[in-house]
Amino acid sequence: MKMTRNKKGIAFTFDAVFALMIALAIVPIFLVLTADTAPQNISQALTMQAEDALDVMSQLKVRDVAKEPVISDLYLGGTIDETDLNLTLLELVSDLWASNSSLNATHARNITQQIFGTILPSTLKWSFSIDQERLVNASGTYDTAATAGRRVVSGFRKGAPSSGYVASAFLTSIGGKRASSYYFFGGFVGQGVVTAKLPSIPSDANMTEFYLELNAGSNFTLAMNSAPCGTYNVTVGNFTVDSWSVVGSSGTCLANASAGTENNVTLNFTGANLTDRYIGGGYLRLIYTTAELAETEGDVVSYVFPGVDGLVNLYDSFTVPGNITNMDANLTFLAGVNYTTQLVIGNVTVLNHTGTGSVVNVNISNATFAQYLAAQNVTLLDLSSATVPLRMFTLANITGGLLNGSTDVILITDTSGSMSWRLNQDGTA
Repeated sequence: MKMTRNKKGIAFTFDAVFALMIALAIVPIFLVLTADTAPQNISQALTMQAEDALDVMSQLKVRDVAKEPVISDLYLGGTIDETDLNLTLLELVSDLWASNSSLNATHARNITQQIFGTILPSTLKWSFSIDQERLVNASGTYDTAATAGRRVVSGFRKGAPSSGYVASAFLTSIGGKRASSYYFFGGFVGQGVVTAKLPSIPSDANMTEFYLELNAGSNFTLAMNSAPCGTYNVTVGNFTVDSWSVVGSSGTCLANASAGTENNVTLNFTGANLTDRYIGGGYLRLIYTTAELAETEGDVVSYVFPGVDGLVNLYDSFTVPGNITNMDANLTFLAGVNYTTQLVIGNVTVLNHTGTGSVVNVNISNATFAQYLAAQNVTLLDLSSATVPLRMFTLANITGGLLNGSTDVILITDTSGSMSWRLNQDGTA
């Protein structure tokens, strides 16, 4: 089943980007404070206030004060943009000053006056200068001793650009990268022989380990691409989870795994009772090393049904990481005479097929999906950015004491809302 979404996937690539910046100048910045009298203890206090004020300006990001009118007006007017929001206030003021524009100099002056005006006590007299050019003089004429705070800012010079050049280098291959191919059993898969298709792996892959972690209903034999791998025993109990690690390359699953293609893993349960032939959740992982980088994920998400040779009884889910724009499904199955096979997406039945004893191939188009969903007041948007329950099962009567009546095995993850509804009704009553 394929779903097309309008959000691009995120691929993990190994891009190395090297920025070569030109430091145009080293600019000294001064904040001068004065009071009516300046004995030693007052002078020390003024020095600390000047240094603290410059610390704030050199560490506070423009983004942090973006709602201040003096900043928001510049942003809305296009004088500064999104990249400027990551600058510090001191860098922004220096950048505006370096542009050698009288208008930008006014902006730099306004920012300094308003921001410093909220930091410094209103009783103090102060001035702010860049490279001996006084931008703000909020003190009038100094008639007493003054104290100064100083900072040095690099990369700015009046009348010269404050940006340099950027060069990018991209890594195209990497040796010995460790990666994995997974198949997840998100719910209940039964009843019969179960086959899972591991996604394609790179053509240069060197298999190092095959790992299984499952809640299996009974002991099983394992095969990789139809080649036997051995018998695996489970812990006795209905809800036990077991794990197995297969390593080495001679006579094991790893020797039978193929690089450059998908790999089929088959679990054939040895229990005589059909009700014990199932997987109640878990995953398979084929670990390998490769020199290839990860491929970029496209805008199509596929759910691959597990193969079930027996009585189909699947309760699973699929995750949609974006908004669905198109959805279709292709199903191939053998349905016995008068056996009914159903597929339910969410709470909407999109397939209700009565078998004739032959193999059938059913394609459910996007238009058909939309029709079934609309009948239940559901849209593709309702299934978007969500984990959607999926149910496929065969209704049958089986004699011999193994299974009588229709099968309905449910995996409940919570008891809120619709999860507490009755199976045959849209409600709890």
